[in-house]
Amino acid sequence: MRRLLTLVLITLYASLAVATLTTDPSSDPYSCSASKPCKIGCCGKNNICGLGPDYCASDVCQSSCDQKSECDPGWGSQWSSAEACPLNVCCSKYGFCGTTEEFCGNKIVQAPSCQGGSSASQKIIGYYEGWSTTRACQGLFPEDISAMQYTHLNYAFAFIDPSSFAVAPMSSADVDLYPRFTGLKNTHPGLQTWISIGGWSMNDADQATHDTFSKLAGSKDAQTKFFRSLVNFMTTYGFDGVDVDWEYPVAPERSGTPEDFSTYVSFLTNLKAALGTGGKQYGLTITIPSSYWYMRNFDIKAIEPIVDWFNVMTYDLHGTWDSTDPYIGAVVNAHTNLTEITQTMDLLWRNHIDPAKVVMGIGFYGRSFTLSDPSCNQAGCPFSAGGKPGPCTASAGTLSYAEINDIVKSGATVTEDKKAGVAIVTWDNDQWVSYDNDDTLKLKMEYANGLCLSGVMPATIDGLNTQPDPESEGSLQGLLESDLGDLDCSLSFLDSSNSKRGLFWPRASLAPSFLDNSTLGDDFELHLLTKRTPNKNRVLDYCISGEPVATIYPSTYSGFRTIARLPGKGWIYIGKPLLCGALGVVVGSSPSGSVATWAAEHVFELQSLKSYIELMSLGVDSNGKSLAAGVPTVKGVFDESTGILFKPWPSNLKPAFGDTPIETLFGYLGHTKSGGVPADVTNLQVVDAFLNDIKTKVAQHHNFLGKRYSDLPVKQQVAFLADVIDTFNYVKVQQVVDSYNGAFKNIVSTWNLISKIPGAQANYDYAGAFKDIVASSLDKQISDALAIFKPAAQIALKYWSSRDAAETFTAGDVKASVDALSDFVNNAAKYISYDVAGMIK
Repeated sequence: MRRLLTLVLITLYASLAVATLTTDPSSDPYSCSASKPCKIGCCGKNNICGLGPDYCASDVCQSSCDQKSECDPGWGSQWSSAEACPLNVCCSKYGFCGTTEEFCGNKIVQAPSCQGGSSASQKIIGYYEGWSTTRACQGLFPEDISAMQYTHLNYAFAFIDPSSFAVAPMSSADVDLYPRFTGLKNTHPGLQTWISIGGWSMNDADQATHDTFSKLAGSKDAQTKFFRSLVNFMTTYGFDGVDVDWEYPVAPERSGTPEDFSTYVSFLTNLKAALGTGGKQYGLTITIPSSYWYMRNFDIKAIEPIVDWFNVMTYDLHGTWDSTDPYIGAVVNAHTNLTEITQTMDLLWRNHIDPAKVVMGIGFYGRSFTLSDPSCNQAGCPFSAGGKPGPCTASAGTLSYAEINDIVKSGATVTEDKKAGVAIVTWDNDQWVSYDNDDTLKLKMEYANGLCLSGVMPATIDGLNTQPDPESEGSLQGLLESDLGDLDCSLSFLDSSNSKRGLFWPRASLAPSFLDNSTLGDDFELHLLTKRTPNKNRVLDYCISGEPVATIYPSTYSGFRTIARLPGKGWIYIGKPLLCGALGVVVGSSPSGSVATWAAEHVFELQSLKSYIELMSLGVDSNGKSLAAGVPTVKGVFDESTGILFKPWPSNLKPAFGDTPIETLFGYLGHTKSGGVPADVTNLQVVDAFLNDIKTKVAQHHNFLGKRYSDLPVKQQVAFLADVIDTFNYVKVQQVVDSYNGAFKNIVSTWNLISKIPGAQANYDYAGAFKDIVASSLDKQISDALAIFKPAAQIALKYWSSRDAAETFTAGDVKASVDALSDFVNNAAKYISYDVAGMIK
């Protein structure tokens, strides 16, 4: 991934040179002669490389006499490239910049301190690599991510087209993965999904994009093109922010130019302003390196007020690339050791960077080596090559967390260096890898909390393996359980459409107490398998052994969701109660390649029935108007402890199922086979989970837009409004109307039976009261929803008709949005409606 250089070993050059005086100039890299110039420094008359007047003056220098020191320890500008060191680091007496005692003496930088704090749990940023889906095994698709473990997810990577400066996918497969990735927000409220642009390979010398960042930062015209493309990209796919990962400005070996130091700041300033267009303020972060060598080219103090935070790559501190570095060499070292991470953090504190703007990277993979001498297996021992490729990552020198975990389970030797905060694994005689296990990860979380950092960034989460059990070693929860407690996360490992667990159908909807909200959960999430073959009708049939067949019929508003490039919406109709064969099978094709999360739902909502019973006990309808049947005077009917609704049915009145009237009432909303009584799925459907959430809020007379709508980018707001229309369309589909009506009729019949129970109020029209309450509720749901929907559509239409929209989005996007919103406004009463007559006939 990202090659980093170790600060101390590079900049101790001068002191090492003095310590290795020799009469044979060819015996070490720090000696020189008139015919052997220095790699760094001037060749003095004593055949030693050094800097300053003692080595570079014309009367003492033999070769490479024009070399200057990094900083001026007191020699004067004639002998130094700069008066002071970048990043406020110390200038040694040899003219080199660094942060350790050899450079700074007894000077100490005060680090932030929050002992016993938990600030690092504020942000848990999962770094996801889209190309992991191409691995031979252990690939991770977006819907396999256990997203409840994270506050943010970063998608790596998108590139920048070197000709048009438009945002470009790293590969064609990303176009399909983007909406599946951002779609995780539909079922994980509060989650943010970000796009990371750049990465190590974008600046590789053999890539057409190698100098694109430099050109972009130095050109206002290029920036205008990029900003327009980026905002459109993020609104199209639903990203919440952008992380700029330029590796690295200024550095010539990474295609950088000296101007990058200042132009990067102005570029980020302009980008921040551009991210405030399009109706939403998108987030902005940048990724910065761990090494002084590269970080010195970032004006971090000027950048700090521009970005939301810095993502610090405190991993990849070492790897096989060290073998080509004359100041490190081919020796094994841990790539996430706390000693060097502390040196990185020191660079930030020297510049008074607010720790609340620092997120520390955690490497969830290992850098592996083949030892030259199996008997020497400590840090600093020589290696001959990268470690053997793993079966899934298939790359020498790198192993995923899951691959390392498998190696450990097979009997490898594990040692822990508590001071460095790393675990070392050795196996197969000569294999060596460093990584973070449970213990060292806890040390790193304590370290991050102790420095008051605002978060951690596990990189990369696709190496954690697919669908780990919540308490397994492959689970992020299992690794960070004690440290992420402040997030109050309860992980659900049924959130994957690739889950090996079977689909499940709702159990009996029998509420022991209709006054207890906790018993009336109305959502049963169904997560569908993804790899399917199409059938001729473009529908999906789902069949789990011993369960009913279910079929999906996709439907969307006027194709707008296709224009917005978002996952298709639809619903599943539970067909005749046919049973599958001995083996569960899945056939069909996901509409438009979409992946959605489905919820088995009660068309006649459980919560609605609870509310209607409460209203009946008060003698009012959903608008607060007195019922024609009046107020029931026999209050004991509704008393939870002694009322007839909670007592066993009289033997002469007992219906086909339910021991008590309350069980029968709620049972008609859907129940499974029990005690010889057939299952009743009349009121059950399966709907897209997001649409079901809207439907539930409408049924409860709640605001179905709210903050989650206002926080969306404007393009997503149009799609959200289309979802509202889709929700009402779903309720008007004939099989859904029939579901509601079937439950309604059964409940009315039950109220007629209840009126015959001794102890019920004589001559009180329970069934009539229930009918009036339901009718008033349906009318109120429509009027309340219309009062929310139409003004929102009008406001959105005003924006999309504005000059700001025209300058931000393509003409095609503007036209599609204006056309859709005009239709929403003009036909709001038609769209926001129910087939009330069919539902309660």
